[in-house]
Amino acid sequence: MKSELDQLHSLAITDTGVVAAGVYYSSNGNLPQSCGDGDLLLVSIPRK
Repeated sequence: MKSELDQLHSLAITDTGVVAAGVYYSSNGNLPQSCGDGDLLLVSIPRK
């Protein structure tokens, strides 16, 4: 199982929030099931 190999590749902190991009191999339920050798994960977290 590769779930412990999830990787953050880029992180941007802006005036409007945070954007993070990485690759995940999740199969433990923390993220949607990975559909192959690794799936792109892109997350945007707006500032309050």
